[in-house]
Amino acid sequence: VGHIGFKTCEEIIKNKLVDDLPDVDLTNLRPFCEVCAKAKSTRHPFPKESHTEYKNYGDKVVTDLWGPARTKSLGNSFYFEPFVD
Repeated sequence: VGHIGFKTCEEIIKNKLVDDLPDVDLTNLRPFCEVCAKAKSTRHPFPKESHTEYKNYGDKVVTDLWGPARTKSLGNSFYFEPFVD
C-alpha cells in the first residue's frame, strides 16, 4: 500500500524507463506527501519517572477504564473506572 518515492520517479524519468512519458523538469519540484510524513514521524518516549511535586488534592488525577465485564455489577454496570488522586 502506498506509492513509489520521489527519487524513484526521478530515476524513471531521467533514465526514460517508461515509454511515451513526457519530459518533466524536476529541478524545483519537491512534492510533499502528508501520509508519508506521518508514517515516518516519531515521538520521544515518556519519562520513566516524574519530578513534578503535587501539593493539593486534585493536582494530578489518574484514571483507567476496565471492561466490559462478563457479568453486571450490583449497579447493573459492565465497566469499571477507578480514579486515583
